[in-house]
Amino acid sequence: PQFSETGIWAVRYVPLSDEAGNFVNIDLAEAGFSTELSVVSAISDTTPPELLTFSFTPTAIETSAAPATVTITLTARDDIAGIRASGMLNFDSPSKVNKVQASSVEIDRSGTPEIVTFQGTATFPQFCEPGTWLIRYVPLSDKANNFVDIDLAGAGFSTELSVVSAIVDTTPPELLTFSFTPSEIDTSDGPVIVTVTLTA
Repeated sequence: PQFSETGIWAVRYVPLSDEAGNFVNIDLAEAGFSTELSVVSAISDTTPPELLTFSFTPTAIETSAAPATVTITLTARDDIAGIRASGMLNFDSPSKVNKVQASSVEIDRSGTPEIVTFQGTATFPQFCEPGTWLIRYVPLSDKANNFVDIDLAGAGFSTELSVVSAIVDTTPPELLTFSFTPSEIDTSDGPVIVTVTLTA
């Protein structure tokens, strides 16, 4: 991309797989191939984006009667190449077993340097685990492929969401039956389908 880091870039591996499911990661230098690319740029961007603002609303939800939605809004800027994207935003449950995700979407881009606003929606299911859920990181990347995972608490942003539910479901499903057929196949002449059946 424009404003790439200058210097020697290297391609180290080539992954290869066949239709029988065999896989190998070829070490190019070890195999004797040329791997180095020289990159020159009068202006180079090696600095990741900066998170300017971060918030979510509401900061407390109740999921006894129905799912609840939390809207996340953030702004970020980049010094040279410009913001490319944010990524998945994850709320972790108090037990750290469950996770609710929001995909951030760009809703505004303006100014010089550009300030970009992203927004995402996280839907918490009915009967989800109660307590304090945490959103810990915001991923940001720029058009020069610089990437950073912003530590929200470390940056001074509020990260806690209070979840209340009078009825709680924290028990995973139970597998009742499992089978597959046939139990023996011959793949000499081509692919073979195995049918898997389960109840839960």
